[in-house]
Amino acid sequence: MLGTLSENLRKLASANDTGMTLLESVRVVSETSTGKLSDEFAAMYAKVNYGNSLKEALREFNNKYHIPRLARTVKLISEAQETSSHIQRVLSTAATTSENQDDIDRERRARTRMQVVIIIMTYLTLLAVMALLQVQFLDAMTALADEQADAEGAAGEFIGNLDSGFLSMLFFHAVTIQAVISAIVAGYIRNVDLVSGAKYAVFLSTIALITWVFVERAVSGGGSGSETGLLLLLVTGRSVRDCVDLPGVVPDVLSDDT
Repeated sequence: MLGTLSENLRKLASANDTGMTLLESVRVVSETSTGKLSDEFAAMYAKVNYGNSLKEALREFNNKYHIPRLARTVKLISEAQETSSHIQRVLSTAATTSENQDDIDRERRARTRMQVVIIIMTYLTLLAVMALLQVQFLDAMTALADEQADAEGAAGEFIGNLDSGFLSMLFFHAVTIQAVISAIVAGYIRNVDLVSGAKYAVFLSTIALITWVFVERAVSGGGSGSETGLLLLLVTGRSVRDCVDLPGVVPDVLSDDT
């Protein structure tokens, strides 16, 4: 709706400047433009032809959308047309104001793009760290717990009580909650609207789910060595040569080339 507001206001001003009344200008713009706003202009023209006043048609149009920026423009036009049908200066001023607002919005989106990228990269870093803990740290602690199941002492008791399944679920819920929080913040910074963070939430949560599926397969042993190697490359950024010393991981990856 707001995307074509400035253009349509400029067309209204040009048509009104040629001598047309405001109502005729609305009809011309509705016939020469496309989009939701032009459809509303056509409906507004039809309502006036069926007996409604132009002010009433403008009020109904304004109450339909409840957009503050649009409401200010409609109120200005509605009050100006009560004195005259030739309000080219008012329409030109409204078009200029709308164009300036478009420029401000574009500049704000350009400045916040890098902030959104930083938020997403920070979340991906957190996800990589959590996946690395699950793949290497918890797996090693579980193996150590099996070896020291009968050992005495505080350290042995702690390791023996380690529940890797519960910690894995805790890690997954943590990264999912963090995905939603990061998405809400990114959406608000980008569009000053909390609801706009929904698309970021779906994107980040999907990445977390896919990553954790590979993590669980790598930890449980259900995946092949090559899959484990690819996961380690993903979460640690290691090269193949750096992973040569990891048992049961890279040999499967390198075997395809040999």
